[in-house]
Amino acid sequence: MMKRKTLQAILIVSIVLSFFGFISLISVATYQSKYWSSGNAVVDLADKIIDSTVIVNIDTVDEKDKQEAARSGVLGHGTGFFIKVTDTHAWVLTNHHVIENYIKLGSELLKIQIKPAGRPWAYDAELIGIDKVTDLAVLKIAKKDNENWTALKWGDTWEDAIEYGQAVLTVGHGLGQFWSVSRGVITGKDRITNAPFNFMIQHDAMINQGHSGGPLVNNNGEVIGVNTLLLSPGKSWSGVSLAVVGWQAQRSIEQIMEKGFVTYPEYDFTIDLVTLEEAQKQDEFNKGDVKKRSYIKIVDVPEDSESWKSGIRPNDIILKVGTNRAHHVVMWLENILNSSEDEVITITLLRDFEKEITVLYKLNRLDIDGLTPKIVPLPSK
Repeated sequence: MMKRKTLQAILIVSIVLSFFGFISLISVATYQSKYWSSGNAVVDLADKIIDSTVIVNIDTVDEKDKQEAARSGVLGHGTGFFIKVTDTHAWVLTNHHVIENYIKLGSELLKIQIKPAGRPWAYDAELIGIDKVTDLAVLKIAKKDNENWTALKWGDTWEDAIEYGQAVLTVGHGLGQFWSVSRGVITGKDRITNAPFNFMIQHDAMINQGHSGGPLVNNNGEVIGVNTLLLSPGKSWSGVSLAVVGWQAQRSIEQIMEKGFVTYPEYDFTIDLVTLEEAQKQDEFNKGDVKKRSYIKIVDVPEDSESWKSGIRPNDIILKVGTNRAHHVVMWLENILNSSEDEVITITLLRDFEKEITVLYKLNRLDIDGLTPKIVPLPSK
């Protein structure tokens, strides 16, 4: 009898341990899906991304001009990837700086060519449009051999959809080493360059000159960024890679596909960070609720400006745009970016730490030199 009870106890304990072991395996699998993968999964993912990644070449129209053009530094290559594919055509996303010389010098001297994986020949590309702010360009090529290309899908990059330490993979043609694969993790979020409204993901997957315009993908093979630049004391990679965040790239693509260029809204006042004293005064107004703090304030409002006429004043603390919180610089800029020029927005402000007010403010169109570029058509055959 004692032995039977002992066996039953052992069996129960085994079942319980097996159950919790199963739960642990589920937890590990969930963790793996976002932060790391097995070797075979990475191999399969790399093959998939390579098939949808292309070389973007700038070459001379006339072969006799190639030597001089090469000496002048106007030739070169970058990376791109398919964002839309139909029965007859494919659209490729790359960086503006990859094809910038083509825009400057024109189609009489230079041409853009696309070389997909698995095809030994090049495809002449048409420039659909550019966005200088995000450094993006959209190209279009015609199919000619029953190509079975696949456009990459976009992943969610809003708010907390991307996280520090999240696994990423990239494909590109750095230093002339075509279809090079590198792997890393996200090392920074909400990086903002000197260009207005340019949000970047920082990661440590290796990129070099030639990777520009290539996809940064998550473990599901979804694009979350477009590799654009690296920060380094020299010309080679030093561990800091930057990619345009996916949601902003999609905003640019949508406008480029529609009209060939991208517009941005603008506000006519200056913002800055609040002081510790100003943050604590907000706490008093909010009865000790520090979660309601906003860390941005308005510091300069030109008289007779649209903002002055709207009732905005210096030292107002910005709380919301519409119903969305805007309590730090990145959230404020994201809210403005996702509005349109000439749109009237509602801004909620804290004035004198005594009362909340709302104002209606009309945005302007940001004046960016060359924002509406001259699109150079393909030369007639």
